[in-house]
Amino acid sequence: IENTKNYLLRAEAPNIILNTSEIKEKLSREKPKGVNEEEYEKALEIQVKAVINLLKNRVGILTGPAGTGKTTVIKTIVELMMAKLGLNKIYILTPTGKSAMVVNKKLNNFKAL
Repeated sequence: IENTKNYLLRAEAPNIILNTSEIKEKLSREKPKGVNEEEYEKALEIQVKAVINLLKNRVGILTGPAGTGKTTVIKTIVELMMAKLGLNKIYILTPTGKSAMVVNKKLNNFKAL
């Protein structure tokens, strides 16, 4: 908890060097059925921007309808925070128990949560 608290209390977010290609690779998965290539690429670009904004601002809110990749974005952020900032405890708050269960299920292999 101490590392996370220190991270949040800093006057400025740390200068994290982010490689958009690396982020896009982490976010990429099998293209959902019924989604054309252009829509898929546009969604990936929006997710890349979300990851960058959330990491640079230290605290943020990620919203969107079901199936838009929120959990994938969270997983990518957790991976990057662990790798680039060396954080060993990361807390994720969700508005409902159901969303907490989804995040927990999809991120259950992380020791940091």
